[in-house]
Amino acid sequence: MTNYTKITKVQLVGILLALRGHCYLQLFATTPVRMNKGGRNHENYLFDNVVCKNEVNGSVDFIYENSKINAMVKDGCSQEEIDNLEIKDRKWGRHLRVGDNISRTIIVHEKDGETRFYVQMKLNTDSKQKKTPEYLYADTMKPLSDTDLATMYKYKQTKKAQLVEVRDYRVDNVDKIHINGTEYELVK
Repeated sequence: MTNYTKITKVQLVGILLALRGHCYLQLFATTPVRMNKGGRNHENYLFDNVVCKNEVNGSVDFIYENSKINAMVKDGCSQEEIDNLEIKDRKWGRHLRVGDNISRTIIVHEKDGETRFYVQMKLNTDSKQKKTPEYLYADTMKPLSDTDLATMYKYKQTKKAQLVEVRDYRVDNVDKIHINGTEYELVK
C-alpha cells in the first residue's frame, strides 16, 4: 500500500535533499514543449501552446562519471576511450550546496532574478518501463490532433541520444512523485 501526501515545491526540495544514497523514483511532470517559431514569419502556430505530460522512472543521487563509465563498458568502448573520458561542468545552473555537502539531486538556476530548482535524474533506459509522453494543448489541456502532432514534431527540438540519459525537471513542473513507497502530490 502506498502512502499519499500533498506537499509544496519547497517541501519536495527538502525531501529530495534528505535522501541519502542512490534512490529510485517515479516522476510525473507537465512540461512545456520546446519548439522553434518557424522561421522569420513565425509559421509555427503551436509555439508556446503545447505541453507534455511525462511519466518517467529513474534514479537520483547518482554519480554521473560512474554511470557514464559503466555505460561505456556495456556499450563496448575501449579502455583508451574510457581513460580519455572528460566530464565537463554543466553550462547552466549548479548543484545546490547545503553546508559542506553538494547535492547530486537538486540543481539551482538563477534566471530573470528568480531562483529555480530542478530535480536531476538519470532515466531508466529499459524500454519496458518507458512511457509514451502525452502531448496536450497548453490552453485547453486536451490532446493534440494527429495533424498538430505532426506539426509539433516538425518544429520540436530533439536531443541527441546519450549513453546515460539525464533529465532535469523543474520543480514547478512536477505534478507528483513516488519515492520509497510514498506518493507525493505537489500543491500548485
